[in-house]
Amino acid sequence: MDGELKTIRVLLVDNHADVAEQYVNVLRNKGMATRGQLVESFEDFESNLEKKTWDLILLKDGLEEYPVPRMMESINRFVKDVPLIVITENYAFEKTVSYMSVGVKEVVHESEMDHYVLVVRRELDNLFTRRDKRSLSMSLLEAEKRCNQLIESSRDAVAYVAAGMHVYANSRYLALFGYDEFDELEGIPILDLVASKDQSDMKAFLKQYNVGLGQESSISVLANMPDETHSRVTMNFSQATYDGELCTQLLIRLDEEDADLQDQLKKVSNQDILTGLYNRSFIMETLREVITSSQEEDNNAAFMFLKIKGYTAMQAELGISNCDLVINDAASNLQKLLPQGGTLGHFSDDSFAIILTKSDLAHSEAFIKQVNDFFHSYLAEVQGRTVPVEFSIGAAVLNDSSENPQSVIMQTYTALENALDNTEDNYAFFVPSEKPVSIETVDTGISVQLQQAIESGMFRVLFQPIISLRAQNQPFYEVLLRMLSPEGEEVSPNQFIEEAASQKVAEKIDRWVVVQSIKALAREYQEGRPTRLIINLTSQTLMDESFVPWLGMALKASRLPHDALVFQLAENEAYRYLKEAKSTCNALAALHCKVSISRFGAMANSFNLFRHVHVDYVKIDGSYTKDLANDGEKALVELIEQVHAVGKMTIATFVEEVKVLSSLYGIGVHYIQGYYLQPPAPTMDYDFSGDDDEEEEIMY
Repeated sequence: MDGELKTIRVLLVDNHADVAEQYVNVLRNKGMATRGQLVESFEDFESNLEKKTWDLILLKDGLEEYPVPRMMESINRFVKDVPLIVITENYAFEKTVSYMSVGVKEVVHESEMDHYVLVVRRELDNLFTRRDKRSLSMSLLEAEKRCNQLIESSRDAVAYVAAGMHVYANSRYLALFGYDEFDELEGIPILDLVASKDQSDMKAFLKQYNVGLGQESSISVLANMPDETHSRVTMNFSQATYDGELCTQLLIRLDEEDADLQDQLKKVSNQDILTGLYNRSFIMETLREVITSSQEEDNNAAFMFLKIKGYTAMQAELGISNCDLVINDAASNLQKLLPQGGTLGHFSDDSFAIILTKSDLAHSEAFIKQVNDFFHSYLAEVQGRTVPVEFSIGAAVLNDSSENPQSVIMQTYTALENALDNTEDNYAFFVPSEKPVSIETVDTGISVQLQQAIESGMFRVLFQPIISLRAQNQPFYEVLLRMLSPEGEEVSPNQFIEEAASQKVAEKIDRWVVVQSIKALAREYQEGRPTRLIINLTSQTLMDESFVPWLGMALKASRLPHDALVFQLAENEAYRYLKEAKSTCNALAALHCKVSISRFGAMANSFNLFRHVHVDYVKIDGSYTKDLANDGEKALVELIEQVHAVGKMTIATFVEEVKVLSSLYGIGVHYIQGYYLQPPAPTMDYDFSGDDDEEEEIMY
């Protein structure tokens, strides 16, 4: 155990110093260098807990001043990763369960010293493993940060390209081609950056480069400049890895004359254009540095997320430009309140972030109260009107238990949800909970969480296989979206998609899923696995006339066969927006993409949809499969026969048990999907080659 090579720091809670020292001596006799400190009062316990780093807390059971729930509440409030072991003279199973349910690691009888030593070894091993993980995580982040800084500070324009699409570009590259944000460049083919007269040469070069992938190559072409002129540049291509994926590095060497531009780009890259404060990326870098410092030294710090109350209503009433004035006014006043050494940034539209270094819980709370007191009576002046400005504030303590910037951000968001419910104080500090409040029970929580996920990229895609019952073993998956909660739990779209639509961000999320799907599909094709994917679209995308043209550019850049993508609409959504669904599906068909309708058969007039909307696949509503166990085969047979009569491919969902397979095969369903085959997974790793054998077993 690593702990035997270092001094173990133990905080002792016992009324008898000699007894407490015996527990320390037992560990020393087992070869562990141990240093113990006896607390004198509960206030002394909390002071030591907050200001120092401990490896173990030993608590004598039954002490009136130190009840177990209160002890654990303090450990959680100061966000300390330290195991608490209770020593008792009256061991009882019920008491052990009660203590462990609130966070105690183990209850040990005072006479069972062998058990005590084993428990200590186990908890120290676990503790040091968690610390090593945090340290390695920060080392990795630092290494990635240094690499990104080298690329970002390069005087050359640098981009990374995968499957024909940009996956990263530094500020010099963006400025060269006239883009303000990378989001504007993502999905744009390289060829679109080249003048039309040189595009044929560029195509020939790329074809030759792909044949000899791994060898550095370069080409001189006329590039499209933002002022609609052309400039000759030399593009250097080489194989690289970005975000763990193989890709191509594109480097354009620029003249050294524009050092002033380089300095200006560096300044702009750290500054929020609206407020002049630091921007989100600078705040994240600073947060990473402060976490590292807190892990290496006993320096407490705090991270705070401040969200303007009622901003959506304010925006609707005042308009965007006037709200910008409110944001600027709030930024100016926050800057005046900021203590020396603090860092203030504009984090998102209605939110600010503050980092306080060398600030314990008491000082951080005092600062938050100062901010609340100031804005409680403050009125901003906008176009001759007075507008109240107040904040809800979520905060997290930074210490040796802090893992990485993303986890801290999630902690402050969790605290912010509590602050939104706290109409009295308007703020909350993050406190770890054994049973976090479910986001489904808090309407404001899902709204806040969705915004957090969009800002922090807390989405992921999963893949569930779709299996042919007709001897076709081409890989086929449905792409399923999940949002990650602050606790890292997956949240189904059913719980947030309506909120996404109300916030007008569902189409943005759809495009993100499409980009991720194309990237994943391109990797499958590069590895010799031609695959098809079903991608779900929301009604907001149906009403977006720019979606299909954007998709066309993305597919052009990826060089994938267009019929490898199947875009899926829910039956009720297609009916609700029938005109838009018809237009979108026709446009997708013109691109040679396929179209699927999900939840089919749930409405009384399902088949009327085929008169208006072009459809290739029909995914039968899951209720039909579930009813097979209740003599519901007749209804499914009639539905399948009618769908097949109009030439559509059928997919049966909710296949949860083996006995359903034979029924579906006999009915004539083309494809099946469900947890019995495989639940959604982060990778496309289902073995489709074994499907033929399974079909023979079903037949017999």
